[in-house]
Amino acid sequence: MKQYNILFFLFLFSLFSFSQDNDEISNAIEILCDTPIESTTIGYGSDQEQLIAWGLNDCGTSVDASPGVWYYLEGNDLDLFLRMCDSSYDTKLHVFQDDGFNISCVTGNDDGYVCESSYLHSAVSFYAASGYTYYIYVSGYGSYEGDFMLNLYCNAFGCLDPDAENYCEDCLGDDGSCQYTTGCIDVSATNYNEENDISDPESCEYPT
Repeated sequence: MKQYNILFFLFLFSLFSFSQDNDEISNAIEILCDTPIESTTIGYGSDQEQLIAWGLNDCGTSVDASPGVWYYLEGNDLDLFLRMCDSSYDTKLHVFQDDGFNISCVTGNDDGYVCESSYLHSAVSFYAASGYTYYIYVSGYGSYEGDFMLNLYCNAFGCLDPDAENYCEDCLGDDGSCQYTTGCIDVSATNYNEENDISDPESCEYPT
């Protein structure tokens, strides 16, 4: 009986391992908003040759010979951000759009210059239209491989000016929505208001 239990465990383990094998686009794993993915490219294959054959090797940045893994999401008519902050190596990100007939390039990035962990960690933003499937290829620069963090942020646009009334501390992209209070900021005026953001000298009133 013990032998059968061991064989059953090994079967389940192999089945689980296969289900996590996402180094081909056909085995891509779904990524969800605000749900960090912690995984690795170590031990996986590279899809460089396949993407060259599809004419997609140059998508924002080149697809190198490093190992890569695939994720996907369904379009939701939102502006999305993908970031690989806190990864352990020099990463690359590519995003492709599938309309059901053809796959095309959306965007790609090598060095994101936005992560405190390293400027070498990739970051992209794109609009995901409904009716399309978006495939995300996580790989590395050159032949680099390693452990990575992948975060998908949705609805992350807002006002990025700390001086604005509606400043959004958690937003990642500026949508031009900043709002300011205009008024008198001359302390000698009777209608001085320290909460005004923009000076309007003509509105100041002074004692007569």
